[in-house]
Order: sequence, then structure tokens, then C-alpha cells
Amino acid sequence: AALQLFGEMQAVGVPPDLDTYRALLSACKAGRQADEALRLLNELHQKGISADAAVYNLLLDVLCEARQGEQAAKVMRAALQAGGDPLFK
Repeated sequence: AALQLFGEMQAVGVPPDLDTYRALLSACKAGRQADEALRLLNELHQKGISADAAVYNLLLDVLCEARQGEQAAKVMRAALQAGGDPLFK
């Protein structure tokens, strides 16, 4: 439902913000949609939005629940490079 609403928002020109992406990642976590969560992180970066600790933590949760440890490690490294230690702020 959240991803469908997101598509509708984009269709009418409502720009997503960080809160939008947090909500979408929460939906991905609930639906165990690791690939979609990664796609959303890439989209967030392409739009010039900086991910915060909540975004990275949600993404790590999704990846760990999907047993994608290697991908989770990549995300962790990217998070640390993004600003020191954004996961614990």
C-alpha cells in the first residue's frame, strides 16, 4: 500500500522527502522486501537526499532479516563513510 501511494505521489508531482523514504523503508521491512529497500536507498541518493541513521538502521534491519549479510556489510561501510558514524547519532 505504501509503495503504491508513493507511486501515486510521484505521478502527481509530490516530491518525496526523508520522512517519505523512512516510511517506505518501514514498509519494506514489514514486507521483507530487501531488493526494494536497496532500490529506494539508491533513489534517495540520486535525488540528493542524505540518508540519516534511521534510514540506514531500517535498511540494515531489512537486509539482516532477508539474510543478506554481505549486502548489509556494504551498507554499513557506506553509512560510516557518509558521515563518520551516522548509525548511532
